[in-house]
Parts: sequence; structure tokens; C-alpha cells
Amino acid sequence: ECSKIYPAEEKITWLIERAIMVTQDSIVTQDAHYVNSQKEPVKFEIGASKFKQEITISEKFIENQKLANSEEELVSGIMNFLENLKISREYVKQARKAIEKHDSKNAVKYLKKGNGFLISLLQIASGQLTTLKDYEIVEKLICSEISKMEFLRAFILISLGRVNNAIDSLERAALFSTIIHNHQTCLTLNYVKALILLFHGLYNNAIMAYNFTEELADIYNDKRLKLKCAIGKSIALYIQRLKCVR
Repeated sequence: ECSKIYPAEEKITWLIERAIMVTQDSIVTQDAHYVNSQKEPVKFEIGASKFKQEITISEKFIENQKLANSEEELVSGIMNFLENLKISREYVKQARKAIEKHDSKNAVKYLKKGNGFLISLLQIASGQLTTLKDYEIVEKLICSEISKMEFLRAFILISLGRVNNAIDSLERAALFSTIIHNHQTCLTLNYVKALILLFHGLYNNAIMAYNFTEELADIYNDKRLKLKCAIGKSIALYIQRLKCVR
């Protein structure tokens, strides 16, 4: 009955179409949209950082834009890692092409490979980079990419009916967004997680997810999101009680 009132597949397909946008833009600009009823953007960008200039230059390099000599000097110590980030973008592009061909299984494979590549790159950076500044820049760039990949992977997994794996991916996306201080994206990803649980009839888990997101919203003083969580939780409780009565 609930699936007729709240058709999960239609909603999730709608979300996937917007999640594809995550592959089209840069790290430091708007990378993806999860458009909820209020049409608020989700930005997979890097939060407040003292290395904003270096990160912007790095993004230009990753996107194959020509750098001035002065710009190259600023990122000379991490050039090898930027080359590897170019490679990681190719995995995302391949995944996007697979999605456009409705080949979700291969899209997931590309994203999984890309994610593993980035996790390894992050560990290598920890051992190879000799200055804290260089490591922090690379960490932010890599974590942003991982967060985007996990976000996109989550919704593809949903379309394949692999809800638990999708939730795991959303949680990792939120984690890596937190590492780079993108708290707004972290909040929204947790809210999306609660929605997915609700749409798939996992009411107890949805209520817990709404409670956690509401707690985060309180920490970051997001009153609007707190209200949405309260409404979502009420819906979950109401449907759950209806099922119990029947």
C-alpha cells in the first residue's frame, strides 16, 4: 500500500537523473544537485580552506586548463597527485557514459574502481608528501572526489535494488564531505538517507536516520532541516502505526 502512495522507484529514478550531474562540474563549483521540495542545491565542494587559491589552480589542471607559470609554482609539489586525479576523473566519465546507456551494473563497477584508486592515492599521499600544506591540499581534493563518486554510486545501487549497499555509499559520501568541512552536504546526504529508508518501508531505520540528521541540523543551526526531519519522522511513525493497526 505504501509503495502505491510513495512510489520509491519513480522518486529514486528522478534522483538518479540529477545525480548524473555530479560528473559534469568541478570540485570548487556546484557539482551536483539533490533537489528536494524546496529546490535547495547540494554542493560537492570544499568547505572553508586557507588553501583556496591552490585548490582552484589544482582544479584547473585536473580539467586540462592551461596554467600560468606562477600558478604552476604554487602546486609544483603535488603535480604527480594532480595527474592521478585526472585519471580518477576518467572512471567517473566512464560511469556516466554507462548510466546514459542504462548500463547501471558497469557504472557501479567503474565507480568502485575509481573509489579504490582514490583511497590508495590518499594513503600514498600520507607517506610521500613531506609538507603538511601539500598533504592537506591533496587530502581535500581526493576526499571531494570520493564523496562525489560515493554519492553517484549510491543512487545507481538503489536502482539495482541494493538498498543496504546504497546506504553504505551515502554514509561514506557524508563522511568524506565532513573531512573537507562541507557540512551542508553532509547534512543533506543524511537527509537523503532517511528519505530512501522511508521510501523503501524501513521505518525504524528511517526514524533513527531522521533523529540523527535532526541532531546534526541542531549542531549546525539549520532550523529548516530540523523541521523537515520532524515532518519526515512523523510520516514514518504514522505509516508504521497504520501497518500495525492492519
